[in-house]
Amino acid sequence: ETGKPAFAAFMQRMDASYREQLRDIVVTANDEGTRVGAEYVVHGVYHTTDEGLPDANGQTYVLPGGAFFDVAFDDAGGNGRIARVTNYYNLEAWLAQVS
Repeated sequence: ETGKPAFAAFMQRMDASYREQLRDIVVTANDEGTRVGAEYVVHGVYHTTDEGLPDANGQTYVLPGGAFFDVAFDDAGGNGRIARVTNYYNLEAWLAQVS
């Protein structure tokens, strides 16, 4: 998915169906700060059914995950902006926990 509206829609869907907390976060970055990675463990509650997924009834789950970011800096050297986010997790492991 590309663009701020798509990201906002994704976040609304996540907020509507899940309550999550990330723990044990480890962040790494290249020297320029343009490539960043984060490894974490998600502790969550699946409280409202998300379209196309099993019915939600307050199931809890614990799942390792990772996120990778491309950070863009403007030509004037200002603050970096996230240009890309890629998340990884094991969907089959999540389904096993909530099914």
